[in-house]
Amino acid sequence: MFYNTIVFNINNLHLNNWLLPNIYNYKTLSFDYEINLTKKIKNTFFLKHKFNEFFSCNPSILFENNDILVNQRFVNYNYNNNGIKNNIPSTWISINSYFKIKNYRELFKDKNNIHINDIDYNEKILNHCCFNNRCIGIEDVKLFYNCDKKLSYYSSCFDTIDNTIKMSISDYNINNIKENIVNTSFVDKRITQKNWTYVYHYNNDPKNDIFIYAWYPLTLCKFNKKKNKLILIKKINTPHYFKNTRGNCPGIIVDNLYYFIVHKSIKNNNSYNYVHYIICYDKEFKLIKYSEYFKFKGHQIEFCLGMLYDKNTKQLYFSYGCLESLSYISIVDFNTFTNNLLWYN
Repeated sequence: MFYNTIVFNINNLHLNNWLLPNIYNYKTLSFDYEINLTKKIKNTFFLKHKFNEFFSCNPSILFENNDILVNQRFVNYNYNNNGIKNNIPSTWISINSYFKIKNYRELFKDKNNIHINDIDYNEKILNHCCFNNRCIGIEDVKLFYNCDKKLSYYSSCFDTIDNTIKMSISDYNINNIKENIVNTSFVDKRITQKNWTYVYHYNNDPKNDIFIYAWYPLTLCKFNKKKNKLILIKKINTPHYFKNTRGNCPGIIVDNLYYFIVHKSIKNNNSYNYVHYIICYDKEFKLIKYSEYFKFKGHQIEFCLGMLYDKNTKQLYFSYGCLESLSYISIVDFNTFTNNLLWYN
């Protein structure tokens, strides 16, 4: 069922209480084209006596001229259709690979859906920084071009000093990817730091890398490279709808407006459920609108690490994983996508 673009004012609705009873009623998106990245790789890396293989999950993507750069994550666990982990490893392992999808606009001349195995590509397994008893590797890598236009990444990693999850921001060097743990300059009760959002071309500070640290309220920060700290710029009040919202990949700019994809995670006993939605701001961070919750495939576990806008074709590219064992890049016309969602303000 498709909807026109309708904007409602629902600031006073407490929709977080609405999530659990409606797990199976979220809108599932439709796409024009799709690249299926799903596959398994044999474990030739770590703890081979415990894990035979790794599952592809959340890819991150960037455009580079006529190519798509892909960071593909593989993990040693997955979920069933009820959102429950099939296995809980004593050591969590993330393997990352890198490859290019060349001439991506030429892929869909004959068909709308292709598998990565039908494409010629050279995949490189990246080195595995971050070793400790709890986890190996870096998880949920988000690719971006920093303010110096250099290929970079940000990702969550485990800090062995205080045994907490922190953020790593560094150059994305496929020959020697390293972690660089970044702490905040301000005190916050939130222990887990893993869901920041990168902001391109912030008007008030074009010479710094800008991140949204949190969404309720919106907490805008800049990354001070010399001090290697996240510095608070300002906080902006947001609707109750944004409570418990977590960031994903970098936002995009369309017609001088920011569009960010964000998510919420709900846990019910041992079962998890993830939903995503879109937030739209102007360049001064005045809230324009935000969308209804949606699903990519209808699975309980879905996580998006890439949203790109192709100015030439006016298409959106989403890269995401499902159940920590399925991987996709899905493509849809921008106007079709926005017109088929309910919007609020």
